[in-house]
Amino acid sequence: MPADIGWEVKAAGAKAGAVQFESAELKAHSTPLPSQPPHWRTTFTLTASQTKSPWGQSRSSRLSGSWVHSPANLTPIQAEAKVQLAQVRAPWGEVRSAEVVSRLAGAERASPAPQADWGWWSALAPYQIDTDVQVAQVTSPKLHLDHLAAGLRWQAPHCSVTNLVADLYGGRCEIPDARLDVATRELTARSVLNFDLRQLGALWHTNAHSWLGRLAWNKPPVARLFAQLTLPNWTNARPDWRAELWPNLWLAGEMHGEHLAFHEQPVTAFQLAFTGANSVWRLSHLRVVRPEGEAQLTGTLDWKNRTYGARLRSRLDPRAIRSLLSPEAQRGLDQFAFTGPPVIDAEVWGNGSAPGQIGFSARVVATNFTVRGESADDFRADLRFTNQFLLATDVQVSHGAEWIKAPAVGLSLTNYWVFLTNAQSQMDPLRIARAIGPHVAATISPYRFGKPPQARVNGHVPARGSSATADLRFDLTGGPFQYWRFHLPRATSTVHWQGDVVTITNLQAEFYRGRLAGDLTVDFSQGPNGDFQFQARAQDADLHLLMADLTTPTNRLEGMVDAHLRITHANTGDWDSWHGYGTVSMRDGLLWDWPLFGLFSPLLNSVAPGLGSSRAKAAKASYSLARSVIHTDDLEISSPPVRLRYRGTVDFHGQVRARV
Repeated sequence: MPADIGWEVKAAGAKAGAVQFESAELKAHSTPLPSQPPHWRTTFTLTASQTKSPWGQSRSSRLSGSWVHSPANLTPIQAEAKVQLAQVRAPWGEVRSAEVVSRLAGAERASPAPQADWGWWSALAPYQIDTDVQVAQVTSPKLHLDHLAAGLRWQAPHCSVTNLVADLYGGRCEIPDARLDVATRELTARSVLNFDLRQLGALWHTNAHSWLGRLAWNKPPVARLFAQLTLPNWTNARPDWRAELWPNLWLAGEMHGEHLAFHEQPVTAFQLAFTGANSVWRLSHLRVVRPEGEAQLTGTLDWKNRTYGARLRSRLDPRAIRSLLSPEAQRGLDQFAFTGPPVIDAEVWGNGSAPGQIGFSARVVATNFTVRGESADDFRADLRFTNQFLLATDVQVSHGAEWIKAPAVGLSLTNYWVFLTNAQSQMDPLRIARAIGPHVAATISPYRFGKPPQARVNGHVPARGSSATADLRFDLTGGPFQYWRFHLPRATSTVHWQGDVVTITNLQAEFYRGRLAGDLTVDFSQGPNGDFQFQARAQDADLHLLMADLTTPTNRLEGMVDAHLRITHANTGDWDSWHGYGTVSMRDGLLWDWPLFGLFSPLLNSVAPGLGSSRAKAAKASYSLARSVIHTDDLEISSPPVRLRYRGTVDFHGQVRARV
């Protein structure tokens, strides 16, 4: 047998199966090993240029190595090889250079006997294989990789990856340990990521790509992942990877970062930890820190059933998530302005395939905020949302000395009605109305309290649109109160607001130093000036003060009046629209400044000086009212030594037609 064998092959335009070479050169050399007789060592070098195949092409390729074998059989006992490629092009992208160094030897320790279900791994069972990989400048439409280095080791039944380091997108992906147990098909891996995940946009699902696109940072966050899954049977030629891998995947991870922005909203820092198994993902911890406070979130997502649940504790300004909301929700949030973040402790649940089934419960505390420009010092409530209905219980609102308390307030998102149950307040009703909406404020604006009244409210009112469906009942006590031309120091009444009609019943009021009882109904269905009717009974009213509000504050009328008045029809915008009837009586009065009587004052003074300006001992009359013209047939005034009886009319403009 020869002591040394060497050979060399050169070819131009060579072809080996589906692989073509523009030029190739193969050199080999075999020699016996004195230390391992009768084994031989064969070394070889294959160099090629412009290699082409169906899988890609390279400008230059080099394969070198050696193996130990018997002279009668080339099957390696131990071997090592190095593959070097330059300027590789493939359908998926390009690689500037790649190098793979592999070493094969007999297993150092006894390995389990390969089983039939090992598939092609059985052929590797007798060997131990160590491989080092170096790759530089990988470019593809979906991935740009600066450098990759990794070590691989095979020792049956385990295949391991050690110290994989990939430099990409300004950071690294490290896999310090990955291990495959061929016998159980279980794969485990640990990794650390600190590169810009946004640059992997082409690899992400559309929704994930959209979310990542809203993030901004100077330094990418750091992620640590641990994965475990069971691979399909090795003997399965065509496995359903999605169906078989997904249910067997177990994943755990954590991530943290600083000085980020989400939707242009600054985030000082965030931390999260999660696990996922059998289509169920659990967010065990998420902490977000912003300049005004922080939020913590835990949750569960069942990907298979599309159900989810979460727990939130937050001290963040809700405006930070404005861009995530629907346009309609954004408009609602825009009505609020916070000087400090509200405190929210909430739970949320739902089904992704049935958006209408979303629900949540929360405890909310907010201070120093405004709603539609109306400020409040403090708000507290327990909230619960199910079936498109938001229920707030134990509601408390305060602004200075003003307050609202309500055991229950509801908002229906199907028709946008606000429901109130036994709500109590001592707050300016106009402040509340303006916070609900401009249409509500416009409806009650004619009724004004100088100081916040005590109120009890029940019913419902639309939060937007027409107020035609409103049905609210107010029990009010307070004052001073103003409506139209009347000013009352204090009043108690029940107000029923039903659509375009406002009804005031059980009115009891201090009335120009006397008392007033009555009822009032105003109908605004035809426009801002309402048609109204009322009946009122006044006792011991000061005539001078009353006429000062109704006509002129400079009148010289005096007297104490008892009156009953029923207005059957009138309009708040038309001074000449009053119709009705009533009775009136007066004592100890001075009436000569009233046009109805002032015409006779000079005449009476000519008969007896001072007679035309003397005080009336008593007066009484019944009357009717048509188009703001008062008609009486029995007005009688006793002003000793004169008794006057009037018949005639006087209108609201002071025009008199009477016979005395």
